[in-house]
Amino acid sequence: SHHVHALLLRGLQELERLFPGFERTLTEHGARRIELGNELAHCTEWGWAPRAVIGVEPMTVSRVLLESVLREHLRAAPRNIELIEETRTTGLMSVREGDRVRVTGVTTSRPELRELKADLVIDAAGRSGKCLEWLQSRGVDRPEREVVDAFGGYASRFYELAPNPRRWWRGMLVDPKAPSGRRWGLLMPVENGRCVLTLAGMNREYPPHEEQAFEAYLNSLPTKALAREIARAKPVSDIHSFRALYNRAHHFETWNRQVGGFVSLGDSAIAFNAYHGQGMSMAAVAARVLGDSLAASPAADGFELSRSFHRAQWKALQPAWQIATEIDMEWPGTEGKRPVGYALTLAAGIAVVRASHEFPQIKRWIGPAYQLVAPRYSLLRPELVGLVLLSELRRRLGRRLPLEPVESAWFAQEHLEPQGDTSAARATAGAEPAML
Repeated sequence: SHHVHALLLRGLQELERLFPGFERTLTEHGARRIELGNELAHCTEWGWAPRAVIGVEPMTVSRVLLESVLREHLRAAPRNIELIEETRTTGLMSVREGDRVRVTGVTTSRPELRELKADLVIDAAGRSGKCLEWLQSRGVDRPEREVVDAFGGYASRFYELAPNPRRWWRGMLVDPKAPSGRRWGLLMPVENGRCVLTLAGMNREYPPHEEQAFEAYLNSLPTKALAREIARAKPVSDIHSFRALYNRAHHFETWNRQVGGFVSLGDSAIAFNAYHGQGMSMAAVAARVLGDSLAASPAADGFELSRSFHRAQWKALQPAWQIATEIDMEWPGTEGKRPVGYALTLAAGIAVVRASHEFPQIKRWIGPAYQLVAPRYSLLRPELVGLVLLSELRRRLGRRLPLEPVESAWFAQEHLEPQGDTSAARATAGAEPAML
């Protein structure tokens, strides 16, 4: 909860479907969407990306607000839901049926509710859940485990930015030059006039949480623009760190032991490197998949439900898994099995991103895919391929459209564009791929 959180378009769609009015409530509490092409200053290894409207607007929000609004809507939902608070799950109850195990409920820390029977137990405890340990104690083999670990870490702090009527941007992203560069920084707005700065590093380039070391790490980024802005800002929290930035999948879809009355949902089954901002959205997708599985076979026994759900969940979450792991594998110190043809996939991905900074309209096509509202094969469109090839040709001939260099005059205060009316700024920004 101490770090940058953004709700991808896919996650926002899923939560709005589950809880109509969800986005409106978030907005009433101060959360806002951010237009990534027009309101996010983006520094890359090729310079500052041109400013252009791309139509991709995820929601930026603190984790605390997101979960409180979710809880508010859950309490108001006209369903038979009871929340048992201040209670820990201490174990699973089960019975053996031949070579199969049926989960029949859970034990809890409440003396008056020591045993809680259930037709279906859903493990939504995330990375720290113990259900696999409890099942193993009953003779159930663990599912195959796959890990792709770039050994990343976070350090974050909340701020109030200094007033600046000429500040057009609402967030700033400083990307590393992979694979040699391993440090990056992200500043994003949240509610109540605050913003959160998250510094991160890959391949054990962990950002520190001590004050002076944190500032030194910030100043070591490829551009000083972010450090200059933070130097004028007011800290409103301590510095917090987190280092469990890995991708981990328990492949329940290929589980060779038959367990009924139990499913593992979201992060409990498939956890993503938080660097990519997919976790919350994919948990919401997994909830939808479970609802669809129950609706499709309401009379199915617990064994068939477990099999069908875990297969459907992996199918739904696999695109996000591929995006996260393929990006993380770009760093040489990342541990994990690289798929056949990965080098070609990586080269193609870099070429697309590189071309998108020369031709911003490409971001209108790749944005929905990375926000998981469009399939990746949607990128195989002739106009996109043509622009990428043109960009590569221009680059090789030394005629590539120049971007603003990392350290350039435009980011000095006197060169910042007026913020003005957002709609007018978007209209003019979308007209030409003008430099920032």
